[in-house]
Amino acid sequence: MDLGIRDRVAAVGGASSGLGYACALELAREGAKVAIASRDEARIRKAAEALRESSPPGTPASRGEVVAVAADLASRRGADEFLAARGPSERSTSSS
Repeated sequence: MDLGIRDRVAAVGGASSGLGYACALELAREGAKVAIASRDEARIRKAAEALRESSPPGTPASRGEVVAVAADLASRRGADEFLAARGPSERSTSSS
C-alpha cells in the first residue's frame, strides 16, 4: 500500500511497544522519517533499532534515520524535548 508519506516526518508517542510501536513500524515501512518517544530510555532505543532493521531497503529508517527520545509526553518538559529532537512533523500519533 502506498500512503503517500515517503520522506515525510511522523511523530509517534508511546512507541516502545504495542500499538505505538506498530504505528511507527508501518509508518517507517511506508518510507516516513519516524520520530518515536517513550518514557523508558532502554526500550525506546531498542524499538528504534528494531525499526531500522525491519524497514525495507532505501527507506529513511533503513538508513538509520529514526529519532528516538526518552521523554514523558504527559509533561510539558517531555513534550518540549520531543518536539526539539524531532523537528517539524507532518503526522503525529500517541498511544499512551
